[in-house]
Amino acid sequence: LLVHLLDAGGLSGRSPLDDYAVINRELERYDPDLASKTQLVVANKIDLIAERDDLETLRGAFAERGVDLLSMSAATGEGVREVIAAIAAALRAARAAPARPVEPPADEW
Repeated sequence: LLVHLLDAGGLSGRSPLDDYAVINRELERYDPDLASKTQLVVANKIDLIAERDDLETLRGAFAERGVDLLSMSAATGEGVREVIAAIAAALRAARAAPARPVEPPADEW
């Protein structure tokens, strides 16, 4: 399970969508198996978002890409319980799924 914690507060000047795309490209280049793991995406610093409509717009942009965006503020605690619950549920689901067979590297056989 991978949890992407994205800065949605706007102070960095970066786009959470772009950050998500960059990290996934890097994961794919580094280790495709790692990139294929279940991912949860969390917008953090929502206490710094001036208009809640902006959060809904961001949530919609992620939804258009097939990604369910969770949200929280580590500073205020808003949404933290929901994020923890989502992580726990994803871990339970991963444990219940059948294990993938491990394939040995080709050069060792």
